[in-house]
Amino acid sequence: MARQNIELGTAPSGVGGDTPRSANIKINANFSELYNAPAINSLRVLAGATYGSGQGGYIGWNDAGDGSGFSGHMAFTCNRGGGSGGFSFRSVLSDNSAGGPPMTYSYGGVLNVPVGIQLAGRNIVESGSNVNGSYVRFADGTQECWLRNLGFGPAGAGATASAFWTPPIAFLGNTATVMATLQFAETTDAFTCSRLSANLGSNGAVTVTANFSVNQVYRIGLHAVGRWY
Repeated sequence: MARQNIELGTAPSGVGGDTPRSANIKINANFSELYNAPAINSLRVLAGATYGSGQGGYIGWNDAGDGSGFSGHMAFTCNRGGGSGGFSFRSVLSDNSAGGPPMTYSYGGVLNVPVGIQLAGRNIVESGSNVNGSYVRFADGTQECWLRNLGFGPAGAGATASAFWTPPIAFLGNTATVMATLQFAETTDAFTCSRLSANLGSNGAVTVTANFSVNQVYRIGLHAVGRWY
């Protein structure tokens, strides 16, 4: 329904305007429209972000002080006052009798997703890290593990050397495809590398082998893909 305006008539008497009854009918219709429709159908924020100093939630446009580095962006800010601060997101039944588990984002920057994250049709059911690297498990059974920086060497010049990595979580049947990439050398970049390979053994450890022309310590990145069920 389009907004109904009350006709005021001709000043000063109001001749030709709405009667008190017809004016109140329009008022009731306008309020019924507001109560029966969603509170906000759309929201457009054009002004620059200006927030009050009091506790509350604010929506701004192009907040240069939010630390995101974005431009032309919406900014959602919580002034926590004396509280814990943060954001929570959840869905509830139509009568608010029950709701799903909330997803939360704390003042300290911790995002908590209680069930899982779907990325391009793949649900993440578990993820974590320890001294051996990081891992993620997907609902379809895929598991990925990685380590950014494995120390390799000192590797004798012209000799094949080995290093070992135990993934942060075990693969099903100790079977996975492992890719090794040379990150950097600690002393000099003037060297050659050949036969760089990585293989996961039946004992659950990855053996990395390579042949380098210079005797120094190298840093290797590792990424393994297999299954967890």
